[in-house]
Amino acid sequence: MDSKKRIEDKLLASVTEVILKIHPHKSENLKVTLESQLEGELGFDSLGKIELLSQIEQVFNVKLPDHILATADKTKDLLEAVLNANPVHKFAPILKAEIPDNSHKEIPRRPRLKLSTKFWIGLTTTTLTDPI
Repeated sequence: MDSKKRIEDKLLASVTEVILKIHPHKSENLKVTLESQLEGELGFDSLGKIELLSQIEQVFNVKLPDHILATADKTKDLLEAVLNANPVHKFAPILKAEIPDNSHKEIPRRPRLKLSTKFWIGLTTTTLTDPI
């Protein structure tokens, strides 16, 4: 079995899984093909499409474009999107800040500065003094 056929089978299984999660009553007569219409035939609404998109991204480890929610009419449109998608790398470097263990040391305090600004409101002078 070639890789496109495996991806197709995996996609149809993912679509079926999401449909059964959203509409469990459709389990008896459900037949998902590449020509199945997402909204009319399969019953996906906008929230269902979001859930489907999330499921597909997790299963195939890809990032699909956001516009696919509005433009995909049939499951074959989703297949094309998966085949053309950018993979999400599982082993992307994770940046961690190294925090030294200074819990035993006293934290030095910064010297406080006083700023004084005068505002004229009518005939009254107001002075604001805030530490930084």
